Amino acid sequence: MMSSWLCVFLGGGLGSLVRFAITRFTQNSFGAYPWGTLGANLLGALLAGFAAVMIYERRIIQPPLSDFLLAGFLGGLTTFSSMILDAHRLSSAGSHTAAVLYIFLNLLLGFALFSVARHIA
Repeated sequence: MMSSWLCVFLGGGLGSLVRFAITRFTQNSFGAYPWGTLGANLLGALLAGFAAVMIYERRIIQPPLSDFLLAGFLGGLTTFSSMILDAHRLSSAGSHTAAVLYIFLNLLLGFALFSVARHIA
């Protein structure tokens, strides 16, 4: 059986690659606004809601798979540092309102999607 450390490492790499792909796709499709990080963070919030139910309430998913999913994949997929960097770029370009809205969308919609996923699961 794989160790939790290795599972987190592999999950983090996979999550980071998915975030990178989402970011590249949205930049090529929709321009400079940081839709990719927002999308990755919202997807991560939704998946975290489902994972929380499966891991903590139903206890269907056990370590090391839970470590792969939470600390690994979702940790690599979602990223506070990228969100803050994107908000800084918007603000530095003079789009202060867009920067605040962007932070608000990440947090509020992320929490809402987490709650929806928990309810569905």
